[in-house]
Amino acid sequence: MMEYAARIRFAVVAIFIFAGAGIRAAPPPPELDHPQAPPPKDAKTNEAPGKDEITYVPPDLGAPAVRVSGGTRGSAGVGLTIDVLAPGPTGLTTQEQPTLYWYISRSARADIRLSIVADASNKTILDVKVPGAATAGIHAFALMGTPIRLALNTDYQWSVTAVRSRDPSEDTVATGMIRRVQHPIADRNPNLRMTTNTAAAYARNGLWYDALQALSEAIRARPNDLGLQYQRSALLQQVGLTVPAMWDRSALR
Repeated sequence: MMEYAARIRFAVVAIFIFAGAGIRAAPPPPELDHPQAPPPKDAKTNEAPGKDEITYVPPDLGAPAVRVSGGTRGSAGVGLTIDVLAPGPTGLTTQEQPTLYWYISRSARADIRLSIVADASNKTILDVKVPGAATAGIHAFALMGTPIRLALNTDYQWSVTAVRSRDPSEDTVATGMIRRVQHPIADRNPNLRMTTNTAAAYARNGLWYDALQALSEAIRARPNDLGLQYQRSALLQQVGLTVPAMWDRSALR
């Protein structure tokens, strides 16, 4: 784990020093949200009729942007990029064990690692290799099924790293922040409901991770519903995740 922490420090200055013993849990296979296809060259696509955009209202946390995307330059100018699907500042969830999502621009020969670090203590609470995640597209990792539970009102930095060799300079790292909070919407609905209506309610109340998970689960349940794909694309675009949004819009073609 110390070797992996050293890689993270080398690759992204924004990532804090990992300390403490992390918990290694056997992760479930990541889920690819829709079949692989190259993203379009531009963001101009036909919008799905009859589907309103879900509007994300960021909470007023007074925090700066902390999301960091990772990228490397490859042969013929085609590199590997990773984006965690998180807002620029800290994103909120009401769940102890939310699902985390990220985007990989192309398939690569790399090990994908996911880590979570408690921001205040710099303690690594999760450090796992995610099997089968080095393929192009949007991936999901559910904390449900692991021992990890997010504490209330605690900030966590989570990162996704593509480890391509023993040389840390070749690692590709993306990071974001998450905080679990109490909210009346969760008190009324203790179990996260995976519908577009509840996704819209979570987004209006600044609960980014819950909104994204509800919408993504709806897509998983109805993979042929292009309107859902459009809604998630629009949601990602609202927080500046342009390339992952273009990927989702490629399903509309």
